[in-house]
Amino acid sequence: MDTSLMARMKKLEEENGRLKKMYVEEKIKAEEACNLAARTASAAQDISSMIGDIQVDAQKAMIAMENSLRDEETGLRMAEAASNDKTELQESMRRLFTTLGQINDGTARQSDGIAEFADPVEGLGNAIRIRGCA
Repeated sequence: MDTSLMARMKKLEEENGRLKKMYVEEKIKAEEACNLAARTASAAQDISSMIGDIQVDAQKAMIAMENSLRDEETGLRMAEAASNDKTELQESMRRLFTTLGQINDGTARQSDGIAEFADPVEGLGNAIRIRGCA
């Protein structure tokens, strides 16, 4: 064989070795890319599942807040009703005390009137006894 042909074959063998090495490196890179893609897909599914769970939890929280708001509104209405009842009770008690005060005043005037009437009646009783009518 000719030296130039042998040199050419040697260069081709070296090039072939270099290409085989490059092919193996690229194959490793491709396998790693496939592994990364599979892990990314799995992570994306996990994230999607987590988002779904968060959405369900958020919906439950929203329902709980709405129920709490309704309960709060009911409590507020009950407190307002109790306040109105308390105001009505206070007004009734004020009227009762006013009436009791008026009764007390009337009783005092009546006692004064009876006392004023008792003195003349007692004097009349004494006069009757003195004259011997009794």
